[in-house]
Amino acid sequence: MDVACDSYTWNEKTFTESGDYKDTLHTELGQDSIITLHLTINHSTFGEESQEAEGSYEWHDVIYTQSGDYEFVTTNTAGCDSTVTLHLTITESVITNVPATQAEQVAAEKIVRDGQLYIRRKDNTYTATGLKVD
Repeated sequence: MDVACDSYTWNEKTFTESGDYKDTLHTELGQDSIITLHLTINHSTFGEESQEAEGSYEWHDVIYTQSGDYEFVTTNTAGCDSTVTLHLTITESVITNVPATQAEQVAAEKIVRDGQLYIRRKDNTYTATGLKVD
């Protein structure tokens, strides 16, 4: 018995469904030999999800900072590929937790480093959520 994901090629024939398949081989002496393939075809799975996030989004241990379509491939319970596509929209971060006077807000500088947004104000750097960065 053979098991495959999505398709299986045997004696120059490709199969995409489970089943029992027979083929006839001819020996050098001109005799026929019938062989049977017992085949199980398992199938890959596919999925999609859409997300919108402010500044960044973590998905399967990866942090994304730009809008786009991203794929994650793993193995399903049948042992075949399982592919999920993330349709991600990243919006600009809104700074709400950093206390500042109006004059300080004008003097703030936005910095994007390694895909992360930082705010520099008066020689101090803050994350988009207001945490001070050393």
